[in-house]
Formats: sequence, structure tokens, C-alpha cells
Amino acid sequence: MKPRAGYTQADVEAAGGAIPSAKYKGLKAGHTVRAKRGDRLCPVSRIQADSRITWVVKGKTYEFCCSPCIVDFVSLAKDRPEEIVPPEILVNKE
Repeated sequence: MKPRAGYTQADVEAAGGAIPSAKYKGLKAGHTVRAKRGDRLCPVSRIQADSRITWVVKGKTYEFCCSPCIVDFVSLAKDRPEEIVPPEILVNKE
């Protein structure tokens, strides 16, 4: 993945230059639709995030439900960085 706009060279280096499908190859993501209060949420799907699936964007570590969501989120960071919300607000409040 290449840096652009809201996805920096430091973010690329934090991933070791890997792409999500390679970094998480063989990891079976369990999509949990009903997140409990306080659970981290995937910034793309807004369902419960898997703490094993993380990616650094704009210098902050985000948790995702699956590796394809990382690709979508990085694309958003590159194309519309102003729409990226900080990871600390991606917590289920219900």
C-alpha cells in the first residue's frame, strides 16, 4: 500500500510494507454483529472489531472486523482524509 493524503509513509512502515490480505492470511475473522457496550467497533462496518486485526492509519492504531475492511478504510484515508474519525471514539456506547 502506498502513502497518500491521510495514509502516511510512517503508516506503511508500521505495517512492514505488507498488504492486509498477506498480513492476515489464514486468520479467520469471526464477525460479531452484536457488540457489547464498551467493545471496539470496526471503522468501516461498525460491528465488533477483532483485536487481532489492526492497522495504523494517520499514526493511530485501528481495530477492524476483517482485513478487507482495512483496504476500504485506507482508501478512505487516501481519498477523503477529513472523514476519518479517531479510533478512540469507535466504541459501542449502547
